[in-house]
Amino acid sequence: MKKIIFYSLLVAGISLASCLSKSNQVQAQAQMKAASGCSSACSAGTAAKKNAQVNENKESAGVYYFHGDRRCTTCKAVGKTAQEVAAKLQVPFYDINFDQPENKAIAKEFNASTSALFIKHNKSGKVDDLTNFAFRNALRNTEAYVAKLEATIKAE
Repeated sequence: MKKIIFYSLLVAGISLASCLSKSNQVQAQAQMKAASGCSSACSAGTAAKKNAQVNENKESAGVYYFHGDRRCTTCKAVGKTAQEVAAKLQVPFYDINFDQPENKAIAKEFNASTSALFIKHNKSGKVDDLTNFAFRNALRNTEAYVAKLEATIKAE
C-alpha cells in the first residue's frame, strides 16, 4: 500500500513538473511553430492585442489569467472557465502568456511566474489571488470554482 501511495505521489509530482518545466515549454514552442496555424486564444497576435489593451490602462480591472506556452488540462480548465464567467458578468478577461517577451512586464507586476488567476477590482484596485482555489477546483468541483469566481468578481 505504501508503494502505491509513493508511486502515485511520484507520478503526480512528475506531471506537475512537466506542466511547469521550462524545457518542455521550449519543446512545445517548437512543436507549435511546426504545426500549421495556431488559432488558440494564446496565439501571438491575440496575446499582443490583449497585452496592448492592458498596457494602455495599467489600472484595468478584470480577470487576469496567466499561463505559459504549454498548459496542462487543469490550466486550460482554469482559463476557459474564468473566460466564460468574465464574459457572463461582462468583465474584461486578459489571457496573458508570460512566456512571450511582450508580456513579461505585466507578469512581473502581478508576480506571476507560473500559471495564475487574479481578479483586479475596479473601484478599490484591490487584487484577489484565486490561483490555489482555482487549480484545486476547476476540474473536480467546477460549481464551487464558478461560484467563488463570480462572488469575487462581484465583490468590491
